[in-house]
Amino acid sequence: MADPHQNSDTFLGRKTYEPFPKEDKKGLMDFAWERISNFGSLRERDCFLAWIRDQIANGVAEAIEAPAGRSVDAGERWFRHIPTGLLWCLEPVENPYGPGFWPAHDAAA
Repeated sequence: MADPHQNSDTFLGRKTYEPFPKEDKKGLMDFAWERISNFGSLRERDCFLAWIRDQIANGVAEAIEAPAGRSVDAGERWFRHIPTGLLWCLEPVENPYGPGFWPAHDAAA
């Protein structure tokens, strides 16, 4: 039996230069978000910021204004997870609970 990887430009049935077709990409990013109580480092927060930008670019999220009636701390950023409609808050570094990413229903008071 011939080696399936020899002289092949595919891997698992997909072209190696395009591991996931465009129609699959949104599905891969269309999962439930999880609460981040506190970023472990500034590097982790930077990686998160890159990830949320990708979520917005792929139509999975949108940046929004703070919900009406909410007290807003300086530096907070709000997002809507489009598949679920849930609102999330990115807490700033200056937050007394630490920087984190929380669903609106349990954001720090």
